[in-house]
Amino acid sequence: MLKRLAYCFATLFVLFSCTREQVEKKGEGTVSLHFFTDGMQATKAETTLTYAEMVADGSAIAYTGTGPYVLDLVILVFDSEGDLVTTFPDGHETGNPETFKRGTVVLEDDELKSFTRTEAEVNFTLPAGNYTVYAFANTAGWDGSKWRLTGQGESQSASDYLQNLTAQSAVDALTFQSLDGTPLRPHRSYMDDDDYTITCMPLSAKGSLEVVESGNGEVSMPLKRCVAKVTAIIKNQTGDALTLYDYQHVVHGMFPETGYLVQHNPDYADATPGNLTANPGFAVPIGVNASMPYSWYVFPSSAPGGTYTIDIQFTLDDLLPEEDRPQYSYTNLPITNWRAVSIPSLERNQHITVTTRVSLGLTVSFNFAVSEWVQYDEYVQFE
Repeated sequence: MLKRLAYCFATLFVLFSCTREQVEKKGEGTVSLHFFTDGMQATKAETTLTYAEMVADGSAIAYTGTGPYVLDLVILVFDSEGDLVTTFPDGHETGNPETFKRGTVVLEDDELKSFTRTEAEVNFTLPAGNYTVYAFANTAGWDGSKWRLTGQGESQSASDYLQNLTAQSAVDALTFQSLDGTPLRPHRSYMDDDDYTITCMPLSAKGSLEVVESGNGEVSMPLKRCVAKVTAIIKNQTGDALTLYDYQHVVHGMFPETGYLVQHNPDYADATPGNLTANPGFAVPIGVNASMPYSWYVFPSSAPGGTYTIDIQFTLDDLLPEEDRPQYSYTNLPITNWRAVSIPSLERNQHITVTTRVSLGLTVSFNFAVSEWVQYDEYVQFE
């Protein structure tokens, strides 16, 4: 009997030792994570924008310093159990990004291989297995009344906050702090910047990763804007200078107070979005054959009743008695695409443009356009 017990214990010890040895010797693989911004706005060419404008528009990854530079990129890698495995904090210093070419190795002994204005490549060596990768860019501007994350402390940077999240479920659930009724907007040359003027665009990416033993792989993921853009344009085609008074522009159901940081399906964090309103409160002069654009950034939303509608009103001459002034008022105009089909939702990375044309004889017409920022599919290659 004692011999049998001794034999059993010896067998268990051997099995345990083999199992432990197998775990310790579990193979690793090296993967190159390639992130890139999701294209320029369809109405602009990259050559027309400064680097600061590209960061504000979301077509560039922010970096700071005058050489060495610090790249504003946060990467979180979670295992198949949803636990944090490794991170890439911003703060890695490197050379002048203007001189980089894709594939150039900048720091051979570090994770960061290279970056340009629109791309970054980071290397990780990980145990064989399945992972989920998250990346966030331009985090330095997520503060104040702009892009602060829900739960982010008043004095805490978004980068530190993100890297302290150890569960994948917590990252997926992240939303932006609710706005107070004032939409965020791009810089306007005719207005001073304020707390709601955007100087950086939050970008996020999420993708799957499989690491095989002793393998080398590459994963490419687009960094997508977390918001959509809405632009109202008034074009003066009357042949004379034009001044608008009492101008007001309202889009119904297109102003959610909050949105998800990481893309969801469906991607709507606010079930009852409010109205998007422009009411400058001053006369709007528009030169001959000129136009006046006015833009906002909004979180993704679903149109109430399946259709967004718009109200536009303005007066053209305040020198005449009120009863004689040319007044224009249009209500409940459905926003449609070029096929005259209603737009049921507004997604991140989309851009809706509403153009109002005032032509000869003071006739008014409208045009709606829905354009996409350049879209890419996730690309995965492993050798």
